[in-house]
Amino acid sequence: MAGLDRGTIRNLVREVLEEMSGGARPPSRPPAPRGPRALIVFQAGIRRLEEALQQLPLLEARAAWSGVYTVPAVRSRVCGADVRGQGGAPCILDTVKPEGLEKVLARADVLVLPTLCFQVANRVAHLLTDDPDAHLVFSALAQGKRVLAARDGFMVYETLANTALKAEIDSVLKKLEGFGVVFCPTRELAETFGRITGDLVPQPRTAR
Repeated sequence: MAGLDRGTIRNLVREVLEEMSGGARPPSRPPAPRGPRALIVFQAGIRRLEEALQQLPLLEARAAWSGVYTVPAVRSRVCGADVRGQGGAPCILDTVKPEGLEKVLARADVLVLPTLCFQVANRVAHLLTDDPDAHLVFSALAQGKRVLAARDGFMVYETLANTALKAEIDSVLKKLEGFGVVFCPTRELAETFGRITGDLVPQPRTAR
């Protein structure tokens, strides 16, 4: 052994180890899942929070990666532990600063708003970005990200009797739709997410 160099010794040790393990190689890591990356932000519209939390694991099952952020205004009602416990979210971003959240958004394909706050919607519709929550939505739209939002969680919209107010709310939501926001009922978030991101998921090749 005195005349062998280090490379030869290393190869001999590798051969011995392979013989001892039956020639089996160590298992390789499974490839990372491919598909849409989602940033899921819970805003202050929490009328249908329980329903939104039920949609959360269904949303995450359709994404290659997802992170959940609850804005400060809503953390007294729901925190990262609640989201993780009820929704099963593996990645909670509550401690991320606004500038860090922007970096997360830059790497995401879709911004999902399960509890859209109407004040935020109204600000974005009027291009007001002096609020961090509105700025995040505006930034997503400006970058060409897909934005999915529930439209039934911010107030008792279905029982609104004032037709003038209802028309004004409709005009705000219609403006956001024109900017590219996709709206759906809370109970259809996961299904709509899959529909609007279908082109981001590679389709399996069919045998000829």
